[in-house]
Amino acid sequence: MARAADPGATRRHERGRGEPCVPEVDAHLGHALHPHLRGLPHRDPAARDPEGVEAPLGIAIGSFAIVCDTFTIRRFFAADHKYRWYFSAIALSIIGLLFVLLAEDIVALFR
Repeated sequence: MARAADPGATRRHERGRGEPCVPEVDAHLGHALHPHLRGLPHRDPAARDPEGVEAPLGIAIGSFAIVCDTFTIRRFFAADHKYRWYFSAIALSIIGLLFVLLAEDIVALFR
């Protein structure tokens, strides 16, 4: 028995193509700005992270973000997206910045 085609499937597929950008940008901004927000004077001293947690947490979050960016680039190329080269340039520059933060966290871990 043949199944009827879902007329909304194409619209859902096309609408879903641009959606990965929003969580990616949110995650990158949050990860890139978090180290700079720690030392601001308006922050409550009681809200600071406990000692020894920042470096391992940064390593875990940074590594996960790098893996997610890599899979996102692969998804853009697999879908033959119109702006895949532009997005790849931006994502690769963010991956480079994440590697810098990752190196800083590794150095801080062994201090």
